[in-house]
Amino acid sequence: MHRSIHPHLIHRAFTTSQSRNEHVYGLSSVSAALSAGKRKYLDKLYIQQSIDRSRVSHILDACQQQKIPVSRVDKGELNNMTGNKPHQGVVLDGSPRMPIPLTALSEVVQGEYNGISPKPVSFKAKASRPPLWIVLDEVQDPQNLGSILRTAYYFGVDGVLLCSKNSASLTPAVSKVSAGAMELMDVYATRNLVKFLQTSSEEGWHIVGAAVSDASEHSVHKKVDKPTMLVLGNEGVGLRFNVKRCCNQFVSIPAAENNDSLVDSLNVGVAAGILISQFCL
Repeated sequence: MHRSIHPHLIHRAFTTSQSRNEHVYGLSSVSAALSAGKRKYLDKLYIQQSIDRSRVSHILDACQQQKIPVSRVDKGELNNMTGNKPHQGVVLDGSPRMPIPLTALSEVVQGEYNGISPKPVSFKAKASRPPLWIVLDEVQDPQNLGSILRTAYYFGVDGVLLCSKNSASLTPAVSKVSAGAMELMDVYATRNLVKFLQTSSEEGWHIVGAAVSDASEHSVHKKVDKPTMLVLGNEGVGLRFNVKRCCNQFVSIPAAENNDSLVDSLNVGVAAGILISQFCL
């Protein structure tokens, strides 16, 4: 069953002003943001007055080391900062995270390759397998994006790429769902996904679409044996037609034999977890 998307959760292009601060909340996300240092700046930590110091001692130590001021406030103020989200008594004020733009991935030569962009990025594949990237075709729900980022980080996926338009942004809500994984990894985006896939394919990347079709193969123990991109589609419509045309292969997750078709699909976040685990293990 597809997860329904409320209009206010559908994001347009990544237009968050880099001068506007946002509030990272939750113990895992705040701790990860402090340790990873991927945000351009961190201005201030707010902690709940009644919080047990032992739960946040590592966070307070990190703030002291980085000379980030700490303010003790009541729970109501933290609720206002986060829109009554589950902040666990800690909120970190800092710059937003923005995806890194890419137009394609280059050929992998002796385990090394580049992200093609105005500012090229160098990558090195793991010794254990060829690189695996997760590509999201307009995944719009922050819950799904956060879940996918958490899974990707856990299994050591080499990269995650979003569409610049009609995709969930890298918000504090996504960070919280990802259990802080969003703070620890670089996330990439492209303005033209079809062109990205076409060019990367020409560079030797194998494009695998997650979709049910006559050509789909079941995903059980799908070992990565070449540079691969696993493309996952939108919550409502799946992969767009032109994106499907870029795929060299399709995979699907088989349902139980007695499935009565009332539940005929998986949430994209759940599907990503199953597929990524089988591609990586």
